[in-house]
Amino acid sequence: MAKSSKLSPYKIILQKCLGVRSGETVLIITDKKKKPIANSLLEEAKEVAKEVGLIEIEERKFDGEEPPEYVSAAMKKCNVAFLVTSKSLTSSNARRQASEIGVRVASLPGVTDQSLTRAILTDYDYIDKLNKKIMELLLRTETVTVQTSKGTSIKFKVDANRPLVNDNGLFQGEGAFGNLPAGEVHFAPIEPTIEGTIIVDGSTLDEFVDKPIKLEVKAGHVENVTGNKTAKKLSDVLTPFGKEAFNVGEFGIGTNPKAKLTGSKLEDNKVIGTCHFGLGNNLASGGKVYAKVHTDCVLRNPTISFDKKKIMLNGKFLLGKV
Repeated sequence: MAKSSKLSPYKIILQKCLGVRSGETVLIITDKKKKPIANSLLEEAKEVAKEVGLIEIEERKFDGEEPPEYVSAAMKKCNVAFLVTSKSLTSSNARRQASEIGVRVASLPGVTDQSLTRAILTDYDYIDKLNKKIMELLLRTETVTVQTSKGTSIKFKVDANRPLVNDNGLFQGEGAFGNLPAGEVHFAPIEPTIEGTIIVDGSTLDEFVDKPIKLEVKAGHVENVTGNKTAKKLSDVLTPFGKEAFNVGEFGIGTNPKAKLTGSKLEDNKVIGTCHFGLGNNLASGGKVYAKVHTDCVLRNPTISFDKKKIMLNGKFLLGKV
């Protein structure tokens, strides 16, 4: 594996990840908590872009909540948009609409100085190769099975017509989008085929779980949530948004060798040796369900099978040399 660059994380984001050019306009969306990081990105961006603007909004109440209309409009008028916010705008219509008209967008929900200096300074070429290897196998896969020693046992079907998202951190093409730090492959399973039990023993709601959370899934929806305080909090967050919020809409596999479990989904989703299930809105992953919320649940050390082929055993990839 190649050594990571010695450039600052902000320069890597601007140059390596988004490929910002001298004639382009850059827009940064932030809130009070994340404004220091946004300001640092702003100063670096001024050195490479033609015009750079920053809009501070009120912190959203939950992941996936839409930004104000004027922010959505502004995002459509720049070349590159950075979403440096406390809550994720990844699944928002504002983000999707900007991407659809060609804006390059990077979302950094809940980003910290620690995750910037650790998981941004990674080997993007390695991540891209690993992601493509996983995707090549998925294109020939009908059924994915996930099991863990804690009791996870769940199966679901893969739709060959739905996109596989290569979140490799290299978002330089027209309309390219991804999260930073990067490093995962994710997609929307065929919702009604998802059946079984998910034991969340990593993190959710941007915190470590206090006790493993048991999610009982039938026909693509979580029908029962049990555990301790974090389980109740998860249920309380999702319940106001109705049945769609309990949709098991996304499955992802972490591929960033620099990422570590920190309790923050932004980085936890990218950790090699983890997988995650996204609940709620899955339009951003190519699914069919719209909800006003999207929440990820991270599992440690899974065993993952594509049809009968194990691609990961207890958190260790079985893919040979990348």
